[in-house]
Amino acid sequence: MNTIRGIDEIVYGADDLAACKQFFLDWGLALQSEDEGGLLFETLNGCRVRVKRADDATLPPAMEAGSTLREVIWGADSQAVLTAWLTSWPISLVTSAPMAASAALTRMASLCACSSRKSTTSMCNAPP
Repeated sequence: MNTIRGIDEIVYGADDLAACKQFFLDWGLALQSEDEGGLLFETLNGCRVRVKRADDATLPPAMEAGSTLREVIWGADSQAVLTAWLTSWPISLVTSAPMAASAALTRMASLCACSSRKSTTSMCNAPP
């Protein structure tokens, strides 16, 4: 197949891990692991929700102040499918800063990784 399979994982930066834990448990997500640095949940369809401390240096920059989404990891059948998907995006979705289309595509391509739990290719969509 040649398709984007969907979201494999989302990653949040949060100020209050205890509140996040209760929120996701209330929504029915299964807690897979917990430590001082964060939480890992799994949804019914196998996708993961990771919550890290907002000040975790491994997180991409936040799009807004406070606890917020930091990363989305998409599953795809192949690198070619992922590249085709990226090139179909309007530049305004790739970045909020003015830049040439080739620079924007280079930025998005740099966020790609060729590994995933459920598929062969993933894309981390960090904020511009």
